[in-house]
Formats: sequence, structure tokens, C-alpha cells
Amino acid sequence: MEESNGILYHILEIAIPLALAALGYGAQALAAFLKSKTKNETIGGILYRLTFAANDAVAYVMQTYVKEIKAAREPDSDGGVALTDHEKAFAMRQAINAAKSFIGQKGLDEIMKVLGISEAAVDTLLEKKIEVAVNQAKVSAPLAKRALTAPVVIPLSVKPSAPPSA
Repeated sequence: MEESNGILYHILEIAIPLALAALGYGAQALAAFLKSKTKNETIGGILYRLTFAANDAVAYVMQTYVKEIKAAREPDSDGGVALTDHEKAFAMRQAINAAKSFIGQKGLDEIMKVLGISEAAVDTLLEKKIEVAVNQAKVSAPLAKRALTAPVVIPLSVKPSAPPSA
């Protein structure tokens, strides 16, 4: 009996440190996973906010600066008004500034810290998101205009359909 107690004691002497090491490793792996997941969600939230700010900035600049320029000019051959390169660059700068204003300094600081980029890199990132938003606005504007001007057909009488025969 004493011999079996001695063997059990030696097994426990080996097993307990191994179990504690395994628990420690598991805790470290779990902590790394949670940190990674949290960082990925933070980055996803930042990119969402940048996209949202870019869309709002495009709408703002289009409603103010671009609309004003287009109202003062005659339409070109396509029926629209094209901006000059200088006007496009000015509109882009206004959109970037508007987006940064919507995000706020605290948000910009967080973006630079989490993504590890400079303010100039944030401007470049916003510029790309604004270009996408402008292209989306150009595509969706004619569709929305057509939807608003399309005739709506309302039937004056609707005949009920016959029930299916069994």
C-alpha cells in the first residue's frame, strides 16, 4: 500500500506542473485570440467610420460647392457640367476636410494610433474612400432620378384570380 502511495505521489509530482503549464499556455492563447479579435473589430469599426464620413463629406460638398458651380455654368454636350481639374482638386480637399471634421480630432488620433499611420496617410485613405463615394453617387444619381420621374401605373380595377382547382 505504501508503495502505491509513493507511485501516486510521483505521478502527481509530474502531472501537476504539466497541468499548470498547459493551463498557462491555454490562458495565453485565449488572451492572444481575444486581443486579436478585439483589434480586428476595432479596425473594422474605424474603416466603417471612415467610409461613413467619406459618404457624408461627398454629399456635403456636392450639395454646396459642386451644385453652386454647376448652377453657374451651361451644360456641356452630355447635358452635364464637367468640373475643371482645379475645381476637382478643391472639391476633394473640401471633402477630406469635411470628413475629418465629422470624425473629430479624437477620432483621428484613434485612427492614427490603431492603424499606426500618419495624418497624411489618413488623408490618403480618406481620398480613396471619397473617390469611391463619388463614383457611387454618379452611378446612383441617374437611377434615383429615373425612379422619381418614372410613371406610376395604378390599375383601376383588379380582377380576383380564380382559386386553384383541386
